[in-house]
Order: sequence, then C-alpha cells, then structure tokens
Amino acid sequence: TDNFVCVKGKVRVGLYDGREHSKTKGEVQEFILNFDAPILLQIPPNVFHGFESDCDEESIIISIPTEP
Repeated sequence: TDNFVCVKGKVRVGLYDGREHSKTKGEVQEFILNFDAPILLQIPPNVFHGFESDCDEESIIISIPTEP
C-alpha cells in the first residue's frame, strides 16, 4: 500500500486498477491532492499510479509505502 500526502502545492494523481479480482478492474480514477485541503490518499497493491504537479509552483508529496 502506498500512502500519499501533498505538503506543498497541488498534485494530480492518476490511478489504474490492475487487480485481477477487483470489481473496479480496468477502471481509471484521478485525484487532486492540495496542500490547502490536505487528504491522505491510500493506494492498494496492484493499483498502478503516477502523478504530476497541477500548479505553477513547486509541488511536493510524501510517499510512505508499507513495504520497502
């Protein structure tokens, strides 16, 4: 499991569910992480993800996985 939180700026996170027996297999989702409205985004194993800054300033996220 990955845990993401935005500590500066604004970040767009894209997810693709690649889990074999998931009822959302193959679906895509997008989340906006924003320092001004902080949330913790937990991403389960086999949900593929990527991220990019979604503002004109530097953006920083902290990623804390449950496994090294």
